[in-house]
Amino acid sequence: MITIPLDALTPDPANARTVGTDIADLTASIASVGLLQPILVRPREANGNGAEGWAVVAGNRRVAACRALGMTEIQAVIYQPNDNGESYALAASAAENMVRRPMHPVDQWLAMQALIDNGTYTATGAAEALGVSVRMARRLARLGRMDRKVIDALALEAQMPADHVLRAIATAPHDHQGMALAQATGKGGAVDWAYLASLCEQKRLSREIAIFDPAAIAWDEDLFAEPGAADEFTTTDIGSFLSLQRAALEQRIEASKGRMIAAEFDERRGDLVAPSGFVFTWEPVPKRWRKADPRKLAVGVIPFGWSMGRIEERVVAPRAAPPKDAADEPGVTSRRAREPVTKAVQANLAIIKTTATRQAVSKTVQAWAEQDCWTDVVRLLLLALAANNLRIEGGHDWRPQRLAALALKNASLGQAVAEAVNAIVAFDKPDAGYGTSGEAAEWIGEMVRAETYLPRFDTAEILGGIAGDKLIEIAEANGIDSSGRRKDLIARLTGALPCWRPVSFGAPAPQPAIDDDEEETGDED
Repeated sequence: MITIPLDALTPDPANARTVGTDIADLTASIASVGLLQPILVRPREANGNGAEGWAVVAGNRRVAACRALGMTEIQAVIYQPNDNGESYALAASAAENMVRRPMHPVDQWLAMQALIDNGTYTATGAAEALGVSVRMARRLARLGRMDRKVIDALALEAQMPADHVLRAIATAPHDHQGMALAQATGKGGAVDWAYLASLCEQKRLSREIAIFDPAAIAWDEDLFAEPGAADEFTTTDIGSFLSLQRAALEQRIEASKGRMIAAEFDERRGDLVAPSGFVFTWEPVPKRWRKADPRKLAVGVIPFGWSMGRIEERVVAPRAAPPKDAADEPGVTSRRAREPVTKAVQANLAIIKTTATRQAVSKTVQAWAEQDCWTDVVRLLLLALAANNLRIEGGHDWRPQRLAALALKNASLGQAVAEAVNAIVAFDKPDAGYGTSGEAAEWIGEMVRAETYLPRFDTAEILGGIAGDKLIEIAEANGIDSSGRRKDLIARLTGALPCWRPVSFGAPAPQPAIDDDEEETGDED
């Protein structure tokens, strides 16, 4: 080995590496721990000054890094082929760049963990020594601190699991990692890493959704997340997060001068409950509120599910006063008119419409797929995506796991679309609240001609929920005797109305929303 002035070195035409590469990582490493491997050179003809020159067979990046650091000399080994020097130099250069085998990821983790945890280097020092970013150094060290049994199992893998799998395992409590590994290991010793990751998953809430002072709680940095990403800083202290989030929301409500109103969540329905005296309007939140606007903004902290911790807000309007009964007028003694159809029968009709529509969707989509009518299939799916009850993150009747299974098993596109639409569609019924599809169900039912799948409605159960004057109207329209008691009229109508359908499909097409700014009359005081 000899020491050669950097000024005496020139690139070798036979060098196999001709495409420039970044030397920032190598420069940082040499600055921290020095040059660990000498370069390979061969003598060249004397230059114009009569001094001996050297061609760099292997090590041009090391030379560039040393020059960038202001060094004047470098350690080198002379390459002396038997014959045909330039050809052998090319072979040596190619071998130096191609034959080297990269360090196994597990060895990288353990090396970084040892450098930092043994006190040899700080994370910054270790990063500079090995030519990586500080964030990457901390990430590698975190992986190196996993349960040793997990690390040993990963060392046997020809290919590392995906980053999200490693993240879930590495961020789980240390004692939990080993137990999860035992559960995820099959009889032959093979590890189901995806299952292992699912066993290690912890519920975490993101700092990004917090409306309270972030300094009030401790956060864990996700070294696998992109810097600035929503999940870069999270916490597993769910109780403290929700408590602080609710307290901060109460302060916002108090500062809103009555515009905001607190609302509770219904865990069964997975949605806000309208405050007493108000009803949901399903209208978007105005950009600016008019002073005279009687509506309020119902707000609450979501206490469960994928959206846990987020603030849910919905526009509510004062509940309309019930119509005044004639019996309330002085001197009038009449009883309140009966609703044309009872709520129980209305709910039953909604179920019948839902069942018929789902049957029609399955049959129709299959027919469209066989006829290559994919435009209609896509149009149907778009209508389903407009449903009020759609929740992509899960819950309600969306069944994401079922749909994911269809996709992974390469099920037909038609089958997947039919399943997706049928998992969403549900017709409005009394007191249903959130959970029905609204007008989207009507559009879907009309598109697939669901009326052809409706059963007969002339049953005692359905007729029994219809008001007497309405029954008389039905009987007269179908030429049936309408006299006598209501009970006898129902008996005569039962089974005698094969074409009678108290339901239909269809709803007005949606119209563009009016921008509240156009009607703005003033700011809220």
